[in-house]
Amino acid sequence: MTQITEEPQEMILTPIVHGWRVGHHAADKRRLLIKLIPSTETVDAWTHMVTLLATRDATVAAEPFIADLGASFDPYCTKVATQVWPAQTQGGYSMQLGIVYCEVNRSTGIGEVVHVKVTKSEKTDALYVWQYARKIPGLVLAQDDESFTVEDLRSLVEALRDHRPCILGDSQHSCPKGIESPGKLAPTA
Repeated sequence: MTQITEEPQEMILTPIVHGWRVGHHAADKRRLLIKLIPSTETVDAWTHMVTLLATRDATVAAEPFIADLGASFDPYCTKVATQVWPAQTQGGYSMQLGIVYCEVNRSTGIGEVVHVKVTKSEKTDALYVWQYARKIPGLVLAQDDESFTVEDLRSLVEALRDHRPCILGDSQHSCPKGIESPGKLAPTA
C-alpha cells in the first residue's frame, strides 16, 4: 500500500502474490513505478510481470490510455491488437479494462499479452495503471507454457483485481478493513 497524493488520503492497494517479489521500485513526487515478478525471475528476464504506474496530476484520461499503450507497442511487435471493454466500477472508481496483444516482440522473439486496468481519480487527478504481462511462446493466442498452471493464472487475476486505489475515511472510495493510515495496517486478531 502506497500513498502518492496529498489530501484526501488516497491509497494504492498493491498486494503481492505468494511466490512473487518487488523486482523494481522507483518513486518521486509525481510518479510511482513498481514491478512485481516471480521470485525466481529478474526484471530483465521475466515470463510474468505485474506493473503499477501511478502519476499525480495526470493530464491523460483513463479511457484512451489502453489504446495509446497498444499503439506504443507498434514499433516493437510484428502485429499488435488491442481490446478495450466498457468501464467497470470498483470501490467507487471507474476502471477501464483491456488487453494488448503483441504477436512477437522483435527483441525477444516471444509473444506478449498485457492485461490492463486503468483508473483516474476524480478526487486527486492521479492516474493509476496496473498491467499484468505474460510472455507466451509462438503466436499471440498460442497455448501457455505448461509450467504456468490454471491456478497460477487464477491467483494472478485475483491479485490484479485487488489492485486498486481507496481513500481513508471516504465511504464511496473505501479502503478494506484493517488499513488505518498510509503504510500501516491495523493489528490483526
